[in-house]
Amino acid sequence: MSCRNRALRILVVVGFLVASCDSGVSELPAVSEIRDRVTASLPEDWSLIESQDGQAPPGHGDVEATGSLLVLLGSGPVTFQWKDESGEWHDEELARETLELWVMPGSYRPSPRRFFEHHRHVPPELIYASKNIRVYGRVSHRIIAEDRFNDLLKVAHSTSWSDISETTCTWQGWQEAVAAAFAAKYD
Repeated sequence: MSCRNRALRILVVVGFLVASCDSGVSELPAVSEIRDRVTASLPEDWSLIESQDGQAPPGHGDVEATGSLLVLLGSGPVTFQWKDESGEWHDEELARETLELWVMPGSYRPSPRRFFEHHRHVPPELIYASKNIRVYGRVSHRIIAEDRFNDLLKVAHSTSWSDISETTCTWQGWQEAVAAAFAAKYD
């Protein structure tokens, strides 16, 4: 292979890497507008309990762009399971289901380098995308009885949480509802 062809291939590869790493971040709508969109789509027994700016979805690698994280609290209990010193298992409802939503600029993309990170978080799913915003989300849980939880951690020999997933979430169809709430404004 000639030196000229080798140089051309190197330029193509470098150009691809630079293009894939360029964040090209667009601006997000006002945080209050984002919160209003989300809260308007909530069922009666769900509420917005936390909003943080400057966040990026976990598992997306080292990204420069940030957006807003919204945490929604549902009514479904999540059980903490712990084993005492005699080997007996106990169940206590110490948490409730949550949805975590990351609202990112429309130009946001996960880092292509994320696949090379060992032990990275499982990334949330893309729920909605337009030229203005991208919304990622996942089902999770939030501890509501922290004192009891901390006490149990001191005496428990083994612990686990009950399964919280898309199928056990009390807000069935949340992905479609959240996507519709944003599509009404940003499509």
